[in-house]
Amino acid sequence: MGAVRAVPAVTISAAIMGPLLTGQTDTFGATFRNGTLNWIGNGAAAAIWAPLAIYIAHSVSQTSTREAVPQAAEADVVAVEGQKEGGM
Repeated sequence: MGAVRAVPAVTISAAIMGPLLTGQTDTFGATFRNGTLNWIGNGAAAAIWAPLAIYIAHSVSQTSTREAVPQAAEADVVAVEGQKEGGM
């Protein structure tokens, strides 16, 4: 997750937007260092906030924590009960 957010942001900012807008250029090493640190930071943030987001989502929607009953199992129960009543 960190790489998905970090690499494009740092690369576009340093290699494309910086020279065009401000005339500032960075070396490849500086871009790589900033990208790596941003990658680690975004990955850590995702690791911290993802469980909290899942907890909040479950607390908002209580039905998302229950397991669904398979429809095929209900149909089998109804069919078996129908056979018992019809056979006797």
